[in-house]
Amino acid sequence: MADLDTIKQREKAYHERVRSGDRAFPRLDANTHQRDWLAPTWTTGIDRYNDARREFHDFVATRGGWTGKRVLDYGCGNGTWALYLRLTGAAHVIGVDLAENGVRRGMQRVRAQGEADAVQLVCGDATRLPLADASVAMVVGHGVLHHIIKYPGIFPELHRVLRPGGRGFFLENLADNPLFRLWWWWKGEVEEGDVPIFRREVQHLARDFARVGITGTDFFHSAATFVFRPQPAAWRRTVLRATHAADRALFRVLPLARRWGSFSFIELEKGA
Repeated sequence: MADLDTIKQREKAYHERVRSGDRAFPRLDANTHQRDWLAPTWTTGIDRYNDARREFHDFVATRGGWTGKRVLDYGCGNGTWALYLRLTGAAHVIGVDLAENGVRRGMQRVRAQGEADAVQLVCGDATRLPLADASVAMVVGHGVLHHIIKYPGIFPELHRVLRPGGRGFFLENLADNPLFRLWWWWKGEVEEGDVPIFRREVQHLARDFARVGITGTDFFHSAATFVFRPQPAAWRRTVLRATHAADRALFRVLPLARRWGSFSFIELEKGA
């Protein structure tokens, strides 16, 4: 494996390339966004991660949600989720991402929607976040830790910028699940910098936090990664609905099975 600086530069170059362009993003409507990105995979959902993402947002809501809070969108990409968080109640959102192109284009949309006073997207390194100590009440990350967990200092930085009593919430696929461990082995080292992450690794690296909670959400429904297609055929919808229902039944009967969930909700709580 290449050294970490080389990997970081390669990862940055990848994300700069995939987020390049000059075409303006369309106006973001919260209801439309929910229909597309937070609806079940067997209905109007357009992504194989819809079910995990939808349950993640429900999970955060049970922990108090983001309404009225100053939130860090961690690994914000083009700022879609940062803007969505603002439109659905956050008082102020700052998004940080390594790729300048995503931040630049995202801010164009933020300004076009008149939200520049409440949403700020900045280019920055997760190992040296461009935020003051104890400056945010909540951190939200959608599938970002498996990109950056390999870099030293990630969790101490998150601990630094959170206010006392603040929480970080992350949606991640963990390689503790046998199917996903095989998936990571098959993928190998990739240009975008993804690496497998494990429950024990997260618990160890986040040890400065007062509490580290990890809640698995997919077991049989991990099959969605391989079964889902946009506008799925009837048989695919049946499989997706059935595996999701099987997981709900499994977790009711055997809650311990959540330890091997492929997708997991990671909750970090800073001491008061």
